[in-house]
Amino acid sequence: MKPIQKAICAASIALFSVVILIRIFYRIDYPGIFDLDEAWHAVNAYEMYKSNLWTINTYMGEVDYFNSKPPLALIPVIALFHICGGASFFLFKLPSALAGVLHLIILGSFLFVMQKKRGIKNPLLAVTIFTISFLTLDRPYDYHMFRTGNLDSIYNLFLMLGLICLYKAGKKIKWLIPFGACLGLAFLCKSFNVAAIVFTTLFCIPFLAKEKRWRHIIYSVLTATLVVLPWAIKRFAFDGTAFFYQMLFGEGGDKVTWFSAGALQLLAEDLVFRVLYVVLILHVAVLFITDTSSALSRIKKTLRDNDIFWIWFIMPIVFYSIAGTVNPWYIYCSYVVASVLTAIYANDLFNLLGGIKAGQAVSAIAYAALIVVALLNAKTRIDNYALAGTGGGDSNQFRGDMVEIIENHGDEYRGSDLYMQDYYYYNDEKVVDELFCHTLVYAEYFYDFVPKRGGIDAWEQAEDGIIVINKGLWDELSPRLIGHVIVQDNGYMFFSRDMY
Repeated sequence: MKPIQKAICAASIALFSVVILIRIFYRIDYPGIFDLDEAWHAVNAYEMYKSNLWTINTYMGEVDYFNSKPPLALIPVIALFHICGGASFFLFKLPSALAGVLHLIILGSFLFVMQKKRGIKNPLLAVTIFTISFLTLDRPYDYHMFRTGNLDSIYNLFLMLGLICLYKAGKKIKWLIPFGACLGLAFLCKSFNVAAIVFTTLFCIPFLAKEKRWRHIIYSVLTATLVVLPWAIKRFAFDGTAFFYQMLFGEGGDKVTWFSAGALQLLAEDLVFRVLYVVLILHVAVLFITDTSSALSRIKKTLRDNDIFWIWFIMPIVFYSIAGTVNPWYIYCSYVVASVLTAIYANDLFNLLGGIKAGQAVSAIAYAALIVVALLNAKTRIDNYALAGTGGGDSNQFRGDMVEIIENHGDEYRGSDLYMQDYYYYNDEKVVDELFCHTLVYAEYFYDFVPKRGGIDAWEQAEDGIIVINKGLWDELSPRLIGHVIVQDNGYMFFSRDMY
């Protein structure tokens, strides 16, 4: 690789790494909480921090059987809260963001070493392309991974470490043992979501090193079991099989819908996949242009060399298409592997172009086009982050109320018991709820309110505390509230036990 080429690659890696860091961290705590899952995780983390629990999820002070996942991904969040002396949305999302950065560093380093060992020219170019492609992972940035507190980013990081181990097991079967450890850690983050990866790994078995293969598969299963076992024993000692039953038949069973095209639709929609398709088409075209007689054999060789990556790209999509799911973006493993494949095939493509007439010019145009597409896409997304929370009104009324209470009352009511009567729509039906998650998370993080069950009935029996009602319930509840001091009257109405 010529010095000028190394300099261009190094500069590109530096530039895109900076843009990736901006895309991950810029205004990461705005506009707050994105969806129900993220809100629920935030409540779990806050309450576990307040109660100094590290292994038992709680919601409104009670054991949580709705978010029935082991707590490994929550532990770094709770640790940050303790280290920094308090909870915030930034700290809540920080472990996911750092896991996103580790995706980039670990996979980029692995690609460089792998390409170099394969004897591929310009291995630094593969890292460069990977970095550029990594910037196009729109859904993993914005939904459930790098910029959110859903903590799927930590889970997927263990999967990527497992993928590296499995690739190495193709040459040295002993790598199946750390692969088992990675699978166990992934389970401790997302429980039976790892079923998709177990399913995927079964198709990799024929491509693993043959020596003592089945013995090491058993070792791998035992390693995964040993990683999970300490938590499982501790949890069983706490509430028997209740949590495990809910984990398997509750949350897991609820999300299986059988046969869905959702994941396939994402393959047509998302930029990272479209970039991969273009690279693959150009790669095949150049193979036929350079040597038509050997093109098919060379295509087969690239498939054999990258068989593990192709299986990990395709089979999670197959799994979720068959099992079906209300969350088709569970294929985030395939997203990241798409960037790895783009880097491998683009590296080979540019090396092939270097051997034909006018190839360098074509390479320069293709490289520039990839950079422009990635940067323009990133600019659009970053501009959207800049606008978050600046529309003149709060996207969440309750969040706005919390801000106003802090401005108007300081710490006067901080830490008070909080009762609530709210409603929301579920399947077009109006459901009255004591404290819905999207309001609870702001009450806890912004003002340290202590949620209490029982709504207005419990509040009337309490000696102190705040009752919050949705204004849509005012006509129904006003006879019981008239005369009480109004703490806040904006999106919601807040009343104290004090009387005028």
